[in-house]
Amino acid sequence: MRKLGDALADGDIERKKAEQEAFERENAMQFAREERQRKIDFMVNMPDTTPAGRVADFMYKGGITEILEQLDNDLIGLLPVKKRVREIAALLVLDKMRRKLGFETAVPSLHMCFTGAPGTGKTTVAVRMGQILQVRSLPARRAAHH
Repeated sequence: MRKLGDALADGDIERKKAEQEAFERENAMQFAREERQRKIDFMVNMPDTTPAGRVADFMYKGGITEILEQLDNDLIGLLPVKKRVREIAALLVLDKMRRKLGFETAVPSLHMCFTGAPGTGKTTVAVRMGQILQVRSLPARRAAHH
């Protein structure tokens, strides 16, 4: 059997651990609030003349423009598909621009399913999308589900 003094000492240690963890959580939350406020202040106080860059410039530098041009040449028609691929590419570029400014970003969910009859361009779109993800340094995992 344990002694009462040992049980009390163990309980005291657990209480101190819990207090320390709560203190560390509060400090982390305070740091996050201060960091967020610093970023907001930076953006608010930034002169309007400060160039932030354009999405088109980042797309050109990253090679995405070239991939999108290849997609245009590879596929005849399919304007809604091409538009959606361009929107996804722009989203990824904006995400990278936000990270460069120091803002928190979450990697968007990019689960995709390409369906359609044979010869409709599913593989072509998937390959170009994979190239865009590779350029943006996001993992493009190959997973075929039939």
